Amino acid sequence: VISHDTGSLHVAALADPSTWTEVTTGFVAGGEPMGIFTLSSTQTWICGDGGTIYFTDDPTGGVTVQADGTLSAADLAAIHGCDAMNLIAVGAAGAVLVTANGGATWALADTSPTVDNLTCCWMRSAHCWIVGDDAGHLWYTKNGGASWAELRFASVAGTGAIGGIAFADHPDSPFGYLVHNTGAKGFIYRTLDGGNSWYQLPDGPGATPDNDSLNAVACAMGPTSANFVVAGGDLDGTNGVVIV
Repeated sequence: VISHDTGSLHVAALADPSTWTEVTTGFVAGGEPMGIFTLSSTQTWICGDGGTIYFTDDPTGGVTVQADGTLSAADLAAIHGCDAMNLIAVGAAGAVLVTANGGATWALADTSPTVDNLTCCWMRSAHCWIVGDDAGHLWYTKNGGASWAELRFASVAGTGAIGGIAFADHPDSPFGYLVHNTGAKGFIYRTLDGGNSWYQLPDGPGATPDNDSLNAVACAMGPTSANFVVAGGDLDGTNGVVIV
């Protein structure tokens, strides 16, 4: 678990999930972490303020800097990869950084979809990416950032923010979820066709539980049900909320 407030990483062992250890080694001032992506127990990337990107093969031992802000000084909010080589990181003012070698080198994408702040991303393949912004828009590229188009979904575009994107089972799965905030409440949307169309949950009777905003979403990434999804956010300005 990363903390922007403390500029550090917090680690708990599966054998003792009630005991947490703070790790500060490798984090730099002005590069406080904001987004994290873990591919395996030895492959974790973290992005943060000032265009900083970190890597760790052992979270208990600290992190090393892969991008120090020289390439882009934009605060980075989210990072994701489709495999150990291909990853993207996104952030303020439409910043999109990409690597094809696991982070040995990072580069700016050829173009950006927007000047709004990007809040989340999902790399479906090395060339197909989906990103969301703080103006409630969803964007995609099929050519590695050379050009972008908007993905429409049944919500109030131009309000709130896209809080998170996740696809089930594998990065290029047709089953995915996103959370969108209207400014007054967060809602969960689902796609069954790889992001081409989205509809608001729940499927049946009922409504989205009370919340002020939803800022993250995750779903099953193994041989389990693609119907299992968890969203987290703010309940009332003081308490958090988790919706399952």
